[in-house]
Amino acid sequence: MLTGGLIDAVRYVLTADHEIPERALLVIMPGDLVQVGDRDTEWHAFVFVTGSQGAGWVPARHIDIDGSVGIVRAGYDTTDLPAVSGESVNVL
Repeated sequence: MLTGGLIDAVRYVLTADHEIPERALLVIMPGDLVQVGDRDTEWHAFVFVTGSQGAGWVPARHIDIDGSVGIVRAGYDTTDLPAVSGESVNVL
């Protein structure tokens, strides 16, 4: 929510720990060309893409898909952050 030029955050308390998974980081930027693979069978909104900087699962809505090729329309970054149950976080 944008108020007076500032973004209002909602504070939540985490209920579970989160460890960073061991996988390669994927960062794609608008305009990047990617190869589009299969749609995830459990998380249907995600497709597997391969780009010049790696490969990974990305929300399909971030890609203009034409067959097996896509152009990234919205950047996406798979960076995970570690978290501990009981910590407070601000969600934008």
